[in-house]
Amino acid sequence: MSSFLRSIAVTVDEPDPGMFCWVLLEARAANDEYRFLSSSPRGTDSYEHALLQGVAELRRLCRTPEQGPRRKAQENEESPSGWLPLA
Repeated sequence: MSSFLRSIAVTVDEPDPGMFCWVLLEARAANDEYRFLSSSPRGTDSYEHALLQGVAELRRLCRTPEQGPRRKAQENEESPSGWLPLA
């Protein structure tokens, strides 16, 4: 069974002035809206630190850095990105 690269975005939110939290959002299909996946358990005083922590969390979702975060394809499911295979 094939797998698809998960469409995950990292963003930084500022719920209180000067407190920054990373947030991971995921879209499951080409025309899907991004939805909450996870967020930092506590904030940091730096946008840069929150961004780096969010990227580190995204990397933890990867089986290997070369393949990125993946999910198993459902039977007869087309690519959720909307891209067609090149080969």
